[in-house]
Amino acid sequence: MRFITPEPGVQFALSQVVVVPGTHSLLFNTWVLHEGPGLILSQDLFYLDVDTGALTRLLDRGEAGYEFSLSPDGRWLALGYPDAIDVARLEGAALRDLRRRVFTFPVVLTYSEYSFIPEIIWQTGAEAFGVVLPPPDEMAPSPEPLRIWRVPMVGAPTLLGEFPGGRFGQLSPDLAWVVVYRTEPPILARSNGSDPRVIEARGIGYWSPNSRFFATFTETEPRALLIHRVDGPSVRIPLGGNEGKGFRWISEDTFYLWVGRRGSWRLVRGRVDGTLEDTLATSSDHFSPSYDVLP
Repeated sequence: MRFITPEPGVQFALSQVVVVPGTHSLLFNTWVLHEGPGLILSQDLFYLDVDTGALTRLLDRGEAGYEFSLSPDGRWLALGYPDAIDVARLEGAALRDLRRRVFTFPVVLTYSEYSFIPEIIWQTGAEAFGVVLPPPDEMAPSPEPLRIWRVPMVGAPTLLGEFPGGRFGQLSPDLAWVVVYRTEPPILARSNGSDPRVIEARGIGYWSPNSRFFATFTETEPRALLIHRVDGPSVRIPLGGNEGKGFRWISEDTFYLWVGRRGSWRLVRGRVDGTLEDTLATSSDHFSPSYDVLP
């Protein structure tokens, strides 16, 4: 989708689009369409009432951070920069109590034209979020450890744990557990660094809503889905020589998953006990289709 803003001669495209919980409204930001490499983010923010079509510019270009994250209850908005995070309260089509620099950190070198922006993990049942910060320069002779922080809406940030040798990590929704990726095999541990254990994981995984399960895939053939438990043994679910794509948790112990190969896909429902059941849809597309799950 492309559209033109009041800035003459400048064309933009949608970047992030998020549904505001409990409403028929969207938050979105844009990026600048241009020829050449790299990504030019507009750092703007809009609020769209889908029922009325009313469009409100909440923050002008250059004011809204590189990325934004909305809390699960829709009350808080976090704006991410390469060296800081801001927060504000969202009240309808308005921002209140915009506070700059609730959390600052060293710029993380990516050795590319793209900036590192930390993923914001909203803590379940609390007005706080967690972030995982890689070392500022992982190529340094003695890199700093990967660090995990908890940032409350009121009060000072708290360092939860440090992981020497960590390159990046995925924090659970309750901020109690983390999967840390290293040059060696990844580990699953408490966010304070205790109870670590080596796990098998390929690329990015998926924490369950209750923070008890971490789903990922095997590194090698034959492909399998792995369900790692924080308090018990892992479960391996063979995929029968197929690929697994489009994993989505739909409850604390149930998920959807595309299983197949190019030109032949089926959407199945699975459970953490290792069962795959119910073909919900099929597709003959070259790639597994995109989909989403409504609350």
